[in-house]
Amino acid sequence: MLPRAPIPLFRVRPTTLRLRPIPLTNSLRFYSAAKSDKNDVEKLKSETNRGEEDKSAKATGVIDKTHSEVVLYYDHIYPWSISTSRIKSYLQLLVFPFRNRFSDDNLKQRIKDISGPLPENSLREFIPMKRDCGAFVKFEVPPNQRPGEFISDVQHHVQQHSDAYTRSFAHKVLNLLWNHFPKVYAVQGTPWIEDLHRYPSRVISIKFEGVPLTEEEMYVLFRRYGSIVDIKPDASDARVIFESVRSAICAKNCMTGLVVDNGSSVLHIQYVPVKKSNYIVEFINNHQRISIPIIIALLAGAATLLFDPIRKFFIEANITQKYSLTRYRDNAVVKAMMIPVDKIRQAIDTSYDFIDDTISGSSNKDEKLAGDAPSPDDSTMIWLERYEKAKELRLWIHENVNTFIIVQGPKGSGKESFVVEDALHPDDTISKDVLVLDCDVLSKTNGDAGLLKSLAHQLGYRPVFTWTNTVSQFIDLGVQGITGSKSGLSETKESQVRSMFNLTTAALRSIVNDDYKDYVSAVNRHNHRVKPGEDHIDVVKEDIYLQQHPEVKPIVVIDKFVRKTDDSGNDFIYSEIAKWAASLIQANLAHVIFTTNDVSSSQVLAEALPDTVFKTTTLNDASIPVARAYLKSQVQADDAELDACIAPLGGRMLDLQAFVRRNNSGESPTRAIHEMINQAAEQISTFFLNKTDPDWNAAQVWVVVKALADNDEVNYTDLASDPVFSSGNTVQTLSVLERHDLISLDRNLGVLSKVRMGRPLFKAACKQLVEDPSVYKIYETDYLKRLIKIETDKMKTFEDELAKIFDTDADRRKTWLSDKINSGAATVSQLETDVKNVGVPKQNDKSFWSLKK
Repeated sequence: MLPRAPIPLFRVRPTTLRLRPIPLTNSLRFYSAAKSDKNDVEKLKSETNRGEEDKSAKATGVIDKTHSEVVLYYDHIYPWSISTSRIKSYLQLLVFPFRNRFSDDNLKQRIKDISGPLPENSLREFIPMKRDCGAFVKFEVPPNQRPGEFISDVQHHVQQHSDAYTRSFAHKVLNLLWNHFPKVYAVQGTPWIEDLHRYPSRVISIKFEGVPLTEEEMYVLFRRYGSIVDIKPDASDARVIFESVRSAICAKNCMTGLVVDNGSSVLHIQYVPVKKSNYIVEFINNHQRISIPIIIALLAGAATLLFDPIRKFFIEANITQKYSLTRYRDNAVVKAMMIPVDKIRQAIDTSYDFIDDTISGSSNKDEKLAGDAPSPDDSTMIWLERYEKAKELRLWIHENVNTFIIVQGPKGSGKESFVVEDALHPDDTISKDVLVLDCDVLSKTNGDAGLLKSLAHQLGYRPVFTWTNTVSQFIDLGVQGITGSKSGLSETKESQVRSMFNLTTAALRSIVNDDYKDYVSAVNRHNHRVKPGEDHIDVVKEDIYLQQHPEVKPIVVIDKFVRKTDDSGNDFIYSEIAKWAASLIQANLAHVIFTTNDVSSSQVLAEALPDTVFKTTTLNDASIPVARAYLKSQVQADDAELDACIAPLGGRMLDLQAFVRRNNSGESPTRAIHEMINQAAEQISTFFLNKTDPDWNAAQVWVVVKALADNDEVNYTDLASDPVFSSGNTVQTLSVLERHDLISLDRNLGVLSKVRMGRPLFKAACKQLVEDPSVYKIYETDYLKRLIKIETDKMKTFEDELAKIFDTDADRRKTWLSDKINSGAATVSQLETDVKNVGVPKQNDKSFWSLKK
């Protein structure tokens, strides 16, 4: 019998696509598991189900089906948000209130509604596949219908409901974006009910158990589920790429386990995990020289956007103290709240006084007889000298013309308390927004981290991450090793200090702007209340407003400002503070007050703000009458004993307060002043006379000590004429001693004229050193030996020159050199004699030593 001619299954244009004809005898045939012999999965299930009670598809992974039953797959009956697919599972909270809509009972009823009318009890089993957003439904086929007819009817009814749903214009627009009405497909294979973490994707993998299918055959199988982008045939693992994930889900659930070609091939289908290429990561890995600086810049920008507003808030809070109870201590409500606290504190203080008095054996009777000691506030004449200067400082602030004020004075004169407590605090018309910076603390901190922490603490700049600078340096080194160039992440301490000051400037501007906004609001409210015909108040510009209202501008106090310090790596902080203060004055944002004991510090300020005349006031020591009145108000002692103590103490407030503390601790006035003089003498000998320093030597300090031991001041010319100051660095040496508070220099028209002691107490200490025989002998001998060395060096120079011109006719020069050598030899001889006979000089005044008796 002749074989039949092949009949092609596809009718295509040969010019566009060529497909090999499929013979009819070898054509593709579908064999479902119900019509074929039991496969391996069913056999394994039947063997393992023996003795098991739960034989459902959820437990076994296989759907049992008889010849009178069909299994259909409904897709998209669950929303993506309640599926178990990765990120979508986090959206469950959004649909939680509507979760009952997707219960099994509600979904069964919905399937009946869109698939019917169905015979009674035809829906046998509902198997949800939440991960795939669909469900398998097993139906009982009516006896009067074939399975194919039943499936066609169900699909027809579902299509009718879908058409009816899309008649609405809103649903048509919604379907263009997202077609969420379910579709139904017949299950051709043996579905595998599994809940593995194999999430749906547009690509499915087809493994053939037997003969592999061709590309055309796979197209015939899977095209009905949706548009196919590409097919990649392979003997072991073929790939089908769909246009949508929904199509891939339907194909996988309906076709897996399908037996084709008379059982010669079984299809096993799984999702192919999506391997998304991260273009950002690839760009970073491939272009490190570009990407790393960009990342660092983005991180720095994000940190700035996040932390700078927080830091600015804390700086404003530190300046205004708006969240501190001390700012509202005059408020009636705060006073009422503090009454119980004050009572408890007063009771505790009183009990301690009673215990102390009982233990010490003192009686209140003696105190009552002696009378109450006058408080400092009662003695207003004590502060009369400072009152005038404080009044002058307040006047400069109210003038509001380049309020760049310098308060000079020696160490211990109480410049900060004078500015804050005496000048600013009593005046209610001056702003209470005061920022105080202690330069001495900043310059003496160790390391960059310590400097930044100290500055941040004083400014209120928080949070501050000092450790990031160290980490950034390591990162910078690593980036430089990888890319060959620095990342720029690490900052110098100078740039970090500037950024702190810039943010502080922004905080000060915000404070000023808030006051200006309040002014504008008040003017607008007034203008709204003005009756027709009356004049309105014009709103002035911010600069004019600040010029007319100096009381709203914050005040910045820079304490202990100097030109530079010794042995410190943080001297740059002074120039940075000067530049920042100058910018505040130029921007008209604040009043700036400098307190300093260094006269030369004005040079740094002049460089920061040139062509500006600074307002300068000098805070000198208190006069002897004022010091006497202060001690009488604080110390209970005889007038004669106090008068003997006042002479060495002078009017230095720091020493006066130290004397009062010693007296209150139990020392007698004589003992207290004696110990203070001893400490000052020890300080001079230890720090100045015994210390090796490149800026001075012990002989120079000893000359100053001897000169000022009996004199209140000496002329600079007399001091500079001493041979130990003949090196030409006399002014530099004296300036260094002034910075260390040993001496004080007076200038006339900018020229050095007088030299005084830095502290009145140092005068008594110098006198004690000079009059001590052992101390005098040590340092006087050292001084004389240095003079001998100076004269010997001069003679050596003369002798060398004389030896060079000895054979010449320069007789006058030879004579002059010979006279100099002879004079120097006589001087050296006299100095050597003085060294042997060195002793204590005659004492002209011994009244001071009556204190030690």
